[in-house]
Amino acid sequence: MQPQPSSAGASSPLLAGTAAICSSTAMRTFVPSARSLTWLLTVLMLVGPGCSEQHPAAADDDDSAASIGDDDDSATNIGDDDDSAASQPAPSIRFVTFAATMTGTPEASSQDGAESTLVEGQFQFIYWSDIDSADIVCRQRFSFDAVARFGAAQASPCEGCGGQLSIMAVSSDGGLQDDSCPVLDESVDLSFLLSGNDVTTPADFRELSLVELSRFVDGDILIGRAGLGAEEIRQGYLDSGLDAYWIAMVGAEGWLDGSAALTKAASPWNSSNELIPMFVAYRNPQHNPHGWALDGDCFLATLWAVRVGEFPGTTPLP
Repeated sequence: MQPQPSSAGASSPLLAGTAAICSSTAMRTFVPSARSLTWLLTVLMLVGPGCSEQHPAAADDDDSAASIGDDDDSATNIGDDDDSAASQPAPSIRFVTFAATMTGTPEASSQDGAESTLVEGQFQFIYWSDIDSADIVCRQRFSFDAVARFGAAQASPCEGCGGQLSIMAVSSDGGLQDDSCPVLDESVDLSFLLSGNDVTTPADFRELSLVELSRFVDGDILIGRAGLGAEEIRQGYLDSGLDAYWIAMVGAEGWLDGSAALTKAASPWNSSNELIPMFVAYRNPQHNPHGWALDGDCFLATLWAVRVGEFPGTTPLP
């Protein structure tokens, strides 16, 4: 996918989002017009089956002596195996971003002021060698079942939080797509953030606290320490015909803050520093005009990139 101009005239990668992804009505994320620093990446995240973008290092299988990457007739093997002097090794993984597509159905017990929604969807972990040049190495895909509770239906809600998204079950979608990751080295594999069950390392994404984006906008609250503001995010989505309506936050006790220093990029939600913004939840109002409680088709887009390897960290998107 080629970079597209933002409303400010800058060149910015756009990206599609959900099951309707192969059609002309595919949902897109954006780069806020005032800032080149933020790709709210579902960048190149074509989630629907058969719609995935391919990185040459992950998908080449043309038996060409000049090919770079996989040439051993295995769709999931990233690396060279064609014994050609002209071939090159696969790129190293330096960054990881995250995104999800979701479909929610209200539970029978759901009512105004105490909404409860059953959610199913797919999470993607997107591994990059270089984010600035949009070089994706591979993706991990996970199906999940969750429940979202709002208002009085929440259990022990955080201060100011309007909802909770609790992921109850996770299963790997396997390496069925051309761009699926092989077995990754543990120094770069972040799948435990969703699938982990080690009590000593909380799975950061299994429990997300939700605060309405409008609360950030009304309070003029910064989401990023470098100055990323809520109004900038909201307006950027509106300019793309999308409605961003929740900020999803992870707990400060998890790996992302403890090992990847998330709070060096993100501003904690409250003075106790217990919750840290990680995702934007958004929808396409033309297809889902009333999905306030994560009902209907909706999406999560990461706010930050995580640097992996010897020195983990968190960085704003370019």
